[in-house]
Order: sequence, then structure tokens, then C-alpha cells
Amino acid sequence: MTNFKRITILLFMLIFGTVACSKKSRKRAPIRGASQNRVSTNPNLGPGFGLPGGGTSNVFSSEWPGQFISDNTLQTGLYGYVGVNGADANSLIGSVTAPGTGVFFKGRVAVSGSQVFGGFIEIMVWDSIALSNGGYGLVLPTLTVNSSASTISGNQYQVVAQDDFGQVVFQGSLNNGQMFVGTAHYQNSDGSQGTLGSFQIPACSFFICQ
Repeated sequence: MTNFKRITILLFMLIFGTVACSKKSRKRAPIRGASQNRVSTNPNLGPGFGLPGGGTSNVFSSEWPGQFISDNTLQTGLYGYVGVNGADANSLIGSVTAPGTGVFFKGRVAVSGSQVFGGFIEIMVWDSIALSNGGYGLVLPTLTVNSSASTISGNQYQVVAQDDFGQVVFQGSLNNGQMFVGTAHYQNSDGSQGTLGSFQIPACSFFICQ
């Protein structure tokens, strides 16, 4: 083999090896049973606002209208939720309490009267890793609403949503019919459970209003 061919092959390996490493840096380890890439997303961030219990959000997203209070309870709850089956969540998720970070969600839940008919919920983590890697947030696996386990009583709503590794219960009330405000709790299939955090979301951005 000539020196020219050797140099060409080495350059080819170097270029594609660099590309592969670059892509790998945007991946996360298996989490809640799914190995997913962080996704390039523009959440259209704006100033934070007051949330239930006197807390505040660091930022607001018009694309992901649901917002959790950015505090240590959320950080701990997020680690517990994604750490199902012993996953090292601390190495997978950065800070969600630092300025410019937050945990958002969105969903479409069909309701009528006192019944919940189904829907979906997605949670997006905009952590310190997303701030440092050029805007690659972490979208967790989609949760499917369990209509038979979800309940409505007056203005009190309990929306149970699940994936293959557990469930999240969004429990709260309608604030003047405009905002769905409450607390989300998780129960993992490995027996771990806890509070994910307090939240609020415009009611008609979450429920399919009739």
C-alpha cells in the first residue's frame, strides 16, 4: 500500500470518527427503558413567572406551556423518576434549578363532564446540559393517559399517565377555570415513588375543552 493510500485511509477514519464522537456527545444513556438522543429544540424561552406555593419558574416556554417549580424538590424528584431500575440519573441529567433551566410539559387530555377519555403527556428537561451543548434538551418518553384510573370530581382532576416503567399522577384543580394547578407524583415499576414537583398549565392547553 502506498503512503498516499495510507494517509487517505487515516484521514477518512479521523473525519468519520470525529463525527461519530460529536453525535455521541448528544446522546444519553438508557433512561426509562429507551435510549434516545437529546433533541434540538427551540422552546421559545421567556421570563419566568410565579407558581403555586409561592415558587417561581426560571424560564417560560410557549411551545411547552406546562411548567414545574424550579427547586430542589423538582431536582430530586426528577432524579427519582428517571432513575428507574437503577439508572444513574445524576450522570444523565444536569441542574434544573440554575438560571435559564426548567422542566416543561405539554399534553392533550380529552375530558367531558366527569370523565377522562384518554390522551398523552410529554415532559421536556431543559437542564444545564442543554444550555451548554447548543440547545439539545431532553424529551422523556411519551406518557399515555390511563382513562380508567383518571378521575374528575367538581374542579378536582387526577390525570394518571403511564409508560412501560411506571406512571405519573397529575393531581390538581382548575384555578378560576383558567389554570390547571397541582402536584405531580411518580410511581415506578421497580417500587420507587415520590413527588416530581408542583406545576401549572393553562387548562385549555392541556385539556381538550369542549
